[in-house]
Order: sequence, then C-alpha cells, then structure tokens
Amino acid sequence: MFSRRSKKPVFRGSDYYKSVWLGKRTVKDGECASIWGLDGCATEILGPKFVWVAMSQVRFLDRFCADQQQYLKVQHKDGTVEHMRGPLSLFSNPVKHESVAVFQAEILDSTDVLLVSSDPPPPP
Repeated sequence: MFSRRSKKPVFRGSDYYKSVWLGKRTVKDGECASIWGLDGCATEILGPKFVWVAMSQVRFLDRFCADQQQYLKVQHKDGTVEHMRGPLSLFSNPVKHESVAVFQAEILDSTDVLLVSSDPPPPP
C-alpha cells in the first residue's frame, strides 16, 4: 500500500491501537503487531501475514533501525539493559521492552586509544 502523495509505503506504528470484536488484519511486509486475546496473552505477528481476530486488542509495533555507525540501547521489563551493535532492526514490543533508543557509536581507527577507568566506591 502506498500513500497517495508519495511512492513510499505506509506503515503503521504504535499509534495504531484497536479493539476488535470480530475481524481481520493484514500485517504487511516490514510491519509487526501484537495481538492480545481474551486470556491476556500477547502474540507477536511478523508480516507479511493475514490474521483473523476475535475479541482481541491489536497494536502495531514501532521499528527501530541502526546502521553500521549506530547501536540500539534496549531496556527490558526485567531491568536489564542490552546494547546491540548495528546494522540491525528491532520492533519495540511493550510486553518485553521498557524502551528502545538509537545512538551514534564512537568510531575508532587504528591510531585511537580508548581508556576506560572507574573510581572505587567511597567507604560507608
């Protein structure tokens, strides 16, 4: 599906949220959706896929992309933080992730040196 004014495909993000009594949804190639059923369990659907839904909540997920000079910082619901080196893409799932952000990486060549140090904690 393309927008009428440009030739770029239109993708749905986390701002698309619907309660569905009985219906169907098409998750396009490049999209991902979470569907919550009556039991409260979420199912992640990665497109392209056509799904029938009944008495469910449908939310499309935001996609985060990092190139070779970037990385993703993913904060999980259990409190762990993961740094993922690009190039990669990730869908931010509200069931698993607290937040996802894209940052620029520090690029070092063969003549650069990176020194990492830490001070010991002060005595109590």
